[in-house]
Amino acid sequence: METKRTLKMAFAGLGAVALLVTAAGAALAEGNGTNQNNYNKLKEFVYESSPYGDPADCSTASWQDVGNNGDDSPIDSNDRALVANVCDTEFGEAYSSHSLNVKTMVSRIKNVSFDYQTDTVTGAGQVYILLVLGDGNYLFLDPTYCSKPIGSGFWSRADFTGTKALGACTVYDVNSVPYTSDGTHNALQVYAMTHGDTSVSIADFGFFDYPGADPSHTYVFDRIALGTNRLYNYSNTRAFGCSFNESRC
Repeated sequence: METKRTLKMAFAGLGAVALLVTAAGAALAEGNGTNQNNYNKLKEFVYESSPYGDPADCSTASWQDVGNNGDDSPIDSNDRALVANVCDTEFGEAYSSHSLNVKTMVSRIKNVSFDYQTDTVTGAGQVYILLVLGDGNYLFLDPTYCSKPIGSGFWSRADFTGTKALGACTVYDVNSVPYTSDGTHNALQVYAMTHGDTSVSIADFGFFDYPGADPSHTYVFDRIALGTNRLYNYSNTRAFGCSFNESRC
């Protein structure tokens, strides 16, 4: 776990935020979601790493129609995905106003997950969901330690709250201490049992410069859920309701 690098990026992302004070059967029912109010619309931004938080000179991120040839998640029924083209030394993040104000206990939070094109994420620290806890601690939810192939394997799913199988999902705190699903509890619940339950204040999805990216690296994400009872699989303005149900999202 690249704590030094990921922590630096986490603070950079939070600084930028502060400026703005599975089953196949489920896929067919998921659709494109419904229109969301401003509080629940997803937002994505790209920034420079130096100086931290300035608008990116090169990187881009947007929802796109990527076609039906395996370029979006096989779980949903549309052809849209969030495509992030991240240039060297730059980074991006996605969140909603709601995900900056989650107010759900770590032990009870649901639907924190995303799908990604498997070969676009090759190691730790490139992509993660950062959870900022009410007691001031941080948790890094990295797909490198919590994912499985879906469909034909061109895509993978990182489900941090739905994965309870023994050893199947690990999250890390700011000191690189691991917390791993135990067969009964997901990794976040294991953390809560060992640290005392606390609330999640912020869930922020970050994606960072790819080692050796010259001039850029492309990530493809889909079905992003940040613990707010909503899953984004089509655009920033539409979301599918999870009903606080892991199997639904």
